[in-house]
Amino acid sequence: MIGFVQVGNQAHADRYAYLALIGLELALAWSAAELVGSQASRIAAAVLGLGALALVSAYQLAFWRSSQTLFERALAVTDRNFVIENQLGLVLGERDLDGALRHFEAELNAGKARYRKGELSAARAAFERAVASKPTSGEAHLFLAIVLGREGDHERADAELARALEREPGLVDDARARKLGEALLERLGGD
Repeated sequence: MIGFVQVGNQAHADRYAYLALIGLELALAWSAAELVGSQASRIAAAVLGLGALALVSAYQLAFWRSSQTLFERALAVTDRNFVIENQLGLVLGERDLDGALRHFEAELNAGKARYRKGELSAARAAFERAVASKPTSGEAHLFLAIVLGREGDHERADAELARALEREPGLVDDARARKLGEALLERLGGD
């Protein structure tokens, strides 16, 4: 509850502090009420406090108008945040592949962007690094197989497709895997 044990891939999560800080918040509120004195002063202090909170909220809401602005803000106020870099890359990848590539640390996503740009050798290299860093990823093996198939290395593509399906059997239902499998079957001539 208070964040001593990390849950998920975030380094810190302030949401765990909400419950733990209730006592401190109550103590501060009651102390402020004692210091302010009269009912009119309490109302004025409350209005001023709420006004300040409204201004801060309005300022923060400007960063939530799109995923891109939110992720750019997160990068501006944090250091070495590879999760947000990757998320911003995914958002930018929808319309600006070069911009996306500047933010990708995840080789799988870098490979996908390179593939969409038609840079097959760079995509293959990124997918190979993705497979090397996370050999259990069926998706990484699948995309490596797709690029190898496009490059004409059908035997290696077939081996990577088999690895992908071995690691993630659910990929059997993936249209890309089926299409590649059918093309390889036709090219390699098997059953």
